[in-house]
Amino acid sequence: MISLKQILLEDDNKIYKGLVRVTYSEDGSVMDVADVIRAVKGVTIVNTAGNEEGRDVAMYDVKIRTKSDPQGAFKFLRQECMKDPIIKRFEIATKTIERT
Repeated sequence: MISLKQILLEDDNKIYKGLVRVTYSEDGSVMDVADVIRAVKGVTIVNTAGNEEGRDVAMYDVKIRTKSDPQGAFKFLRQECMKDPIIKRFEIATKTIERT
């Protein structure tokens, strides 16, 4: 059960959405990368926005809950995702980041 304190603390958190482009290894798939992104703290929703067949590149629409600035949250996302061996490159479309 949610306490009143938890409800009040949620007000400090804001949700931001943005697009990211990920290049992944041949061992991975679009769904594997989505799972890696979902596992990062603060990520609430991950949707595939498109992928390039044969090039192992995919775009994702990501929503992140954060108290800090959204740029920092997306940089943290990139840092955490790059730790996974199937991800080769992680790019953030900074102009697409907006509050939802």
